Amino acid sequence: CKNPKIIQVSALNGIYAIVYSRPSSGNRLYLSTVHIYSDGRIEKTVVNTRVLDMNNSATPDIIKIDWNTYAVVYSIDAAQNGVLLSLDISLTGTISPVTNRLPLGDIMIEPEIVKIVDSADNYVIVYNCIGNDGGLRTVKITNTGLISDISGHVYFDEDDGGSPEIINIKNKIYAIVYAGPVLRQSLMLKTVEISAAGAITLFAASRAKIIDEYQTDFIA
Repeated sequence: CKNPKIIQVSALNGIYAIVYSRPSSGNRLYLSTVHIYSDGRIEKTVVNTRVLDMNNSATPDIIKIDWNTYAVVYSIDAAQNGVLLSLDISLTGTISPVTNRLPLGDIMIEPEIVKIVDSADNYVIVYNCIGNDGGLRTVKITNTGLISDISGHVYFDEDDGGSPEIINIKNKIYAIVYAGPVLRQSLMLKTVEISAAGAITLFAASRAKIIDEYQTDFIA
């Protein structure tokens, strides 16, 4: 498999979900649930498996929305356009069909999704986009799996954005770390502001306002 991500479904039942693309099947997007015991033993039979997307898919990330609803963000096809979908996984590991699917229309490589602090159902996706730039997008995902766009595409870096990760610092402040110029040998760190409603503070149209930034080069 390629680019697997794992998330806990039920601590009580020892159920975990793994999302991945599978090269042997044309890089279709799969989700499997497995049983891992508290003493470290792994059940050698997969609990359940479902194909989430028949298209050529890559770099998925998965997040828990409520007790049985999950969202997966990933890119599809040669154009690497982003897609966000939702589905249910029971506490015993049964995977239901995809509930909702939202094509995002942007190149979305290596996306990561996190919940916006103090928000009931708003999330932010950070990703590497067109021209290797860095992008942000906020979305709404309800507990029933309904998905809608909030911000549209917003740049946090118009030159670089490799393998981005985002975390909340405090209140509306978020930090993004990513690989920068020169064959991704630079570490880039920027802070931005995102409200609980999903509004990204801008300095210009589709350009995030950068509060502060730091860069370190690792070229020998």
